[in-house]
Order: sequence, then C-alpha cells, then structure tokens
Amino acid sequence: MNGLFHDITEGSKLTPGGRVEFRMLGPLEAWHDGAPVPLGDQQQRFVLVVLLLHANKPVTPTRLAEIVWADREAKPTLVRSYIKRLRDVVEGADDVTIETTPTGYLLRIGEAQLDTLRFNRLRAEAAEVRADDPRRAIALLREAVGLWRGKFLEDIDIDRVGGAEVISPDESYPDVVGDLAELELESGDHRSARDRLRPLVQADPASQKHAELLMRALLAGGDRAAALRVFHGTRDALSEQGMEPNPSLLALAAEPPGVLRISAASSAIIGGGDVVAPAGVAEGTGTVEAASDPPPPARMAPPAPETRVDWATDAPSDEDQLNRDPLAEVLAVQLRQVHSDTPTTSFIVHLDGAWGTGKSTLLNFLERRLGDEFTIVRFDAWRQSRLGPPWWVLLSASREAVARDRNLFARGALRVTESVVRARRAGAAVTLSVFLFALVVAGFAVFVLPHVAGGDAVAALAKAVTTIVATLAALWTGARVVGRTLLWDSVRGARLFEQSAPNPMDQVAHHFEWLLGKTHKPVLFFIDDLDRCPGAYVVDLLDTVQTLIRDTPSRTSTPKRSATYFIVAADGAWLRKSYEDTFPSYHNSVSSPGHSLGHLFLDKLFQLTVPIPEPSSRARATYLQRLLNVEDSNQDDRIKQEIADGQRALAEVDNEAKILDIVDSASPLARDELAAKAALALVASATRAHTEHALSKFLPLLHSNPRNIKKFLNTYSVLRSVRTLEQNTVPSDVLALWTIVRVRWPSVAEHLEADPDAIRGLVEPLWASECLPPNLRDLANNVDLRTVVLHPVGGPLTADLIRQCTGIDYG
Repeated sequence: MNGLFHDITEGSKLTPGGRVEFRMLGPLEAWHDGAPVPLGDQQQRFVLVVLLLHANKPVTPTRLAEIVWADREAKPTLVRSYIKRLRDVVEGADDVTIETTPTGYLLRIGEAQLDTLRFNRLRAEAAEVRADDPRRAIALLREAVGLWRGKFLEDIDIDRVGGAEVISPDESYPDVVGDLAELELESGDHRSARDRLRPLVQADPASQKHAELLMRALLAGGDRAAALRVFHGTRDALSEQGMEPNPSLLALAAEPPGVLRISAASSAIIGGGDVVAPAGVAEGTGTVEAASDPPPPARMAPPAPETRVDWATDAPSDEDQLNRDPLAEVLAVQLRQVHSDTPTTSFIVHLDGAWGTGKSTLLNFLERRLGDEFTIVRFDAWRQSRLGPPWWVLLSASREAVARDRNLFARGALRVTESVVRARRAGAAVTLSVFLFALVVAGFAVFVLPHVAGGDAVAALAKAVTTIVATLAALWTGARVVGRTLLWDSVRGARLFEQSAPNPMDQVAHHFEWLLGKTHKPVLFFIDDLDRCPGAYVVDLLDTVQTLIRDTPSRTSTPKRSATYFIVAADGAWLRKSYEDTFPSYHNSVSSPGHSLGHLFLDKLFQLTVPIPEPSSRARATYLQRLLNVEDSNQDDRIKQEIADGQRALAEVDNEAKILDIVDSASPLARDELAAKAALALVASATRAHTEHALSKFLPLLHSNPRNIKKFLNTYSVLRSVRTLEQNTVPSDVLALWTIVRVRWPSVAEHLEADPDAIRGLVEPLWASECLPPNLRDLANNVDLRTVVLHPVGGPLTADLIRQCTGIDYG
C-alpha cells in the first residue's frame, strides 16, 4: 500500500463506536480511537480528499471523476468501487458516513473531526474573546496551531484533487502564529513567542511583522545580540526586494541608551565591529526622525573606564557560575532516595556531555552535598590510565578513601589488617616467602646476637642496638619486597598476581567487598575524564566497575553492606565508540535496529543517563558580566518579592503541570531562581507519584519488562529536571514520547538530536533515504516506532518539538 500508513494491514475494520478524525494540515491521515486508519492506494486517497474538501456537501459522480481522473475518462463503476472501499474504511464508526444523495456523494462529518474545520473554528473563537479574555484566546490559538503537522496535504498531488480550485489554508498559518505570539508577548510569555516565531522568520526573513515580534520576544528575554541578528537578516532580505525596514523594526534596533551598549566580547558574538544605529533613527531616542537628512551613524559608546577583563582558567570551578549546583542538588536528592529505598542495590549514573560542558564542576558540587553521607572515591581516569590495571588503581583509590575518615592509628591498623587479608588471598606463595624470610631473620639474630655479649658495656649496648635496628630494617625491607611483589602493592605485584593466581579476579572482587565494607557509609565513586582515555582502557575500566565492584556477591549470611554507587562523567559518544572499536566483530551479530553495539553496552551498564543542561541566556549573560567584572544590579526588590512568592507557590503544589506553569509565568529575571526550585519540586516524592500515574497511559508503547519501564520513568524524570533547569517547559506528553524514543531506539534519538528535521523520514517513509542514514532507514517502516512518533497524545513529533525536548537552541 502507498502513502503514510502503508505499514498497516489493509482491509482491517474499525472497532464499533469511537470517533474518527481526519487530518489534512500536513500529510493526509485518519485516526480512530488513538490508532492510525489505513486509507488505501493513491486513487482512493484522492477520492477521499475530494470528499473532505467538500465535507457535508454533495459531489456528483461526474464531477468526482473529472477531478481525480482528469487525464482520462473514468467509468461510473470505477467511482462507485472507490466509494464502496471508503465506506468499508469507515464502517463501524458512528460519526462518519458516506451517503448517496440525489445530487451525488456526501461525506457527513462533524466539525471537530476534520482538522481544517477545527482550525477555522478555533481561530474565529479566539478573535471573538481576544479583547475580553486574552488567556482564553491564547489557549484557543495554541490548540489551532497545534493542529499543524506540516504543509497542507503535503503528500497529495493537489492537481489530482482540484488543482487551482483548492483553497489552501497554508497562508493562514503564519497569521495565526503571529496573533498567538503577540498575545503571548502581552501576557509576558516571551519564551513561547520566541520559539514559535523563529521557524517562521527563518523561512521568510522578509516578513516584517514576524521579525518585529521575534525581536520583541528576544529583547524581553535579554538576548539583544540575537535581536540584532534578526534585524540584520530581515534588512538584508528586504534589500534584495528593493525595500527598507519599517519604522517599528528600526525603533527596536535602536533601543534607548544602554540597550545596545554592549561589551567587546558581545560585539564579537554578533559579528565584530561597532554597533551602528540604523539610518533615520535618532541616537538614544528610539524614535524615527524625518528621512530628509539622515543623521550621521551613532556608534557604540566605549566601555566604562572601570571595566576590565581578567584572564580566566578552564579548571573545574568550586563556585556555581552557570547554575550547575541546582542539578547537583537534584541528583543528590535522587541518590539519597535510591539508597533509602534499596540500600543494597548498586546504581550507576552517566553524566553525558561534551568536553568543557561542566561535568567535573558538577562532581565538585555533588561532593560538597554528599561528602558527609557517603564515602566519596574520586578517580581521575585519564591520570590513572598509565599507572596499572584498572582494578588495581581503583583498589588503591578505594583504600585511600576508606582510610581518609580514620585517625592515624586506625589507618595503620587498617593497613596491617588488609595486608593479612591480601596474604591469605594470595595463597601459598606469600606464606612460603614470609616463612623463609622469617627463618633468615631468626638465624641472623641467633648467630649474631651471642657475639655481641661481653666486653665494654657501652660498646656492647651499641652493638645490640645496631643489630636490632638492622634486623628491623631487614624485616621492613623484606615486608616491602613481599608486599610489592606478592601482595599487589605495586603494578608489578598486580601483574604477577594476575598471572600466578588461579582465579585472580574472583579474589580481587571479594577484596573490594571486604575493603568497602570497612566504611560505615555507602561508597560513591566519581569517575571523571574517562573520555580522554584510549578505548581499550575505557572498556576495561567499565568492565571492572560492572563485574568487580557493582555485581560482587556477598559471602556472608549477615546483612549485606551498603551498595556501591557510581557517577561516570564522560562524553557518551566517546564511550560508545570505545566499545564498538573494541568489539568490531560483534557489530552485525549483536546490534539491532535503533540500537548500535555501543548503545547496547551502555544500556546494560548505566541505569540512568543525565545530559548536562545548557545554561540559560540569563546565566550566560551573568557569567559574561562576572568575567568582565561588571556588577549586576538588575535584581531589585520587586524581583526578590516575585522570587519569594514563586517559591511559596512551588512549596504548595505537587503537580508537574502547575509547577511548570509557575516557571512559565515568571519574569525573565526571576525565572533562573524559580527554575532551580521547580527542578527540586519535580523530584519530590508526592510529585513523582503524581507524574508516574500520569505517564501510565504511555506504558503500552514500551516493552513489558520491568527494567524497560523503570528506565523510562527514570529517564523522563531526569530529562524533565534538566529541561526545567534550562527554563524549557516542554509539554509533558511530548517529552514522554521523546523519552520512549530515547529508551527504545537510542540510535534514532541520537540522529534526531543532531538533525531534528530528519523526523520527516519517519513521518513520511518516502523521505527516509533523504533524511535517515542507511542503518536507520528500515525503521521508517517500523510500526512501533511510527506509532510513537505519530501518537495523537503529545504527537506527532515535529522538528521543533524535538529541539525543545533536547534543549537545542533553547534559551
């Protein structure tokens, strides 16, 4: 079968009852009770479109034949056969019928069941209530805009359904988005307005209305550099058409003094050089003068004399300059909860981010929050990678961390006790070596000490002391030699143990269990800089984490020690490539559609992956001001009061939607503080229980095994927290669908994150070869994946929604 639903069995009947919806604002679709309906071949789809375009109006058989088969004569029986097939398609639905009337065929359908009719109705209702109830108008227009999934009937040949007679609503869409954005700006929601307008301005930079609204939204969010880029783009596009920007655009580009007085660093971001007010705009007034004698360009004021730029290092920071600490607090809350709920079950978290995104800084903040409750083992993988086997360097780091909380005497006792335990694990070789060495020392003492007696008492005493010191030195030296060669106290000893012991890794695993059991607190490993190590070392180290520490069984019947937890900070792409390069022969036999070999390994290893959030525009601006030693005086008493009111409101709600509404309604200056508090509110027990109940409707889209369901809930929770910290309040249902894609088809999610527009290859399989790489093209026809992507609750997923879910260009 051709068309959008060619992967669904043709001839299937609708279950009795339920509502059928037809969608033409994008590819032609039909849905019945949340499931796609097969629409037949192209000819049948053309007939359906003609009936939909004339919904509730009769179309004569002759006219129907002229429209669909304009290039050849169609027999009446052909038309009747396609009408019969369409009747079979909608058979069982109570609200759609194809009637035969004296004047032709009539598709009877309700206004709510055809998206074009709903769009017009919602737009008209919004216009009626706009003056008296702007919030209601916003809700109506948002619903209207949400109906659009692409261009009108973009997969249908318009010439085969009426050609020039078809009135396309495509031109109405930008007008409705503009009306909605204007209302959102008036209500203070500049972020939503900005995100709606960006695609329109990119598609048509000469549209002055949308460019003006986008500049207003960007300026409201404090992003003046981006507003100027929009102005320059629109000015250039108009220039190509022989036009000039209108006065409103010119006024926005020439804001009052202080708005365009930016630092040299910000000027470099814009494109370098001085910022020049547009011709016809009076400097510092924001008004347009008569254009008869254009004034000379007004150049940017020089930086204030006291401004200076100090050199800054790129070392991990102990001070929160980019709002990383709220994420550390969220993770700390979650780790405490995991330990409280399942204290003997280990948990491995992956902090995923490219170099320089603040992973090490985040670990610093986590250590500050958890250092009193956990034994923290800091492990710099890159520095340790050349010292010895991964298990040995991890064991050394563990020993140091366990000893850190003890006094000097206790540390010595731990060292002696551990040496005895290692000697027992090392076996006969160590026992024999120690016995022989003891015999040598005893013989030395027996044969030397008798000759010391007699003679001068002082000389005899001196000789005795010298002999005892020499004996102790020999014992110490021997112990060091035995320890370094046979008790793993050196790299050589570790290698020798690996080669000589019958089952060395089993002994090492149980020694880890013994050593980590010597602390009275749960152990938390911070593994950093793993994405600077060779691939083979990455795999060895993570295998050590998996097999020697996390999965070590307890030998005792007494209650088990507290579980061991890990946070691995590394670029996920580096880790995946390490596994794929280490096991190239398994690539074709083990990987599955949507799951590369690297994804499969990481999916098995990590219970949770946390993407490092992007700093908000406000946080970036504050950071730049700090680097330039510019004081931020924006937080006046009004903003402080708004923050206090918002925090009180957050403390009183346990509903995700209400929490996000509080963040959305805040002013830009208050939103940073409230987003951090909102992220914490989202992980509170009551809120999580409410959210998990709301997400239960998506469970049929997952595999039924418990691990898959847990991973979906954990991933959704962390994505919601991260996006909220970015002040990105993506709708819950949309984020849930994206989370399912991430969990079930991570390779697809990775590709869409890099190229959100590639979603077209899944929505329209005919575009798969253009949008998807070869290894993912077969998934364009995967029923499960397309059901998620096109799901009526939260979907269909679009490029803009994916950008919002992934935080791309958001903020």
